[in-house]
Amino acid sequence: AEKERALFLCLSFTLCFTHLTAPRPWLLHRAARGLPAGRTVEMASTSAPALATKEMCFECFDVLLAHIAGPPGAVPPPPRYADHTCPFFVTWETSNGSILRGCIGTLTPRRLIGGLGEYALLAGTRDGRFEPVTSVKEVERLAVKISLLHSYEKLPVTHNDDDDDDEGTRLERRVYDWDLDTHGLTVEFFSPSEKGRLIGSATYLPGVARAQGWTKEQTLASLATKAGVDVGRFGMRALLRSARATRYRSSVA
Repeated sequence: AEKERALFLCLSFTLCFTHLTAPRPWLLHRAARGLPAGRTVEMASTSAPALATKEMCFECFDVLLAHIAGPPGAVPPPPRYADHTCPFFVTWETSNGSILRGCIGTLTPRRLIGGLGEYALLAGTRDGRFEPVTSVKEVERLAVKISLLHSYEKLPVTHNDDDDDDEGTRLERRVYDWDLDTHGLTVEFFSPSEKGRLIGSATYLPGVARAQGWTKEQTLASLATKAGVDVGRFGMRALLRSARATRYRSSVA
């Protein structure tokens, strides 16, 4: 047991990764940065958005390594950053950013202390789209990205008789008023034939649409598919007339 614990501590504190492509998150591990293992936790001010930091990335590696290589009941080093409450996502991918290995998050605000570690493990081992990460060798080839979501803005909902603008202008305000480079987007789709009945919702983080090379129209169509909406039954135009969209921003490390 002591040999296993020594191996885990060696892996957790001496693995050193090289970050290859900005603005990907830091891959230098804790010991390489000379960070102490003690806890420094305080609640951050709620007057400003939380900022993602490299220490948050270190914690994600610590938790995943403890799960994979640590002895039973291994406890990773405690986090060293100011606590905050916000929605967030944890994304694992290969270090050159070419292959997604897991992405799970919450749109409900949660405390970062405890929450980030939990979702780092879920994203690495429980994302049903991928095989779980199971070896230290694979961890050595991974990068982690932390996205802290903030600045939510609901786009205005208008109806045909609300103003004299044409339908194109109303749709522009309702579902197109967001930037491909700056904003993430959550869309709630409601049944065009049953007023007020929610039939699906989905979100894409900031940068996803641009990385995929999508236009706004393609992004909205993909969101409808992701939400499980039968676009063929209702028609995209009708779905957008009754949709409700929320744009937001993120801090990424």
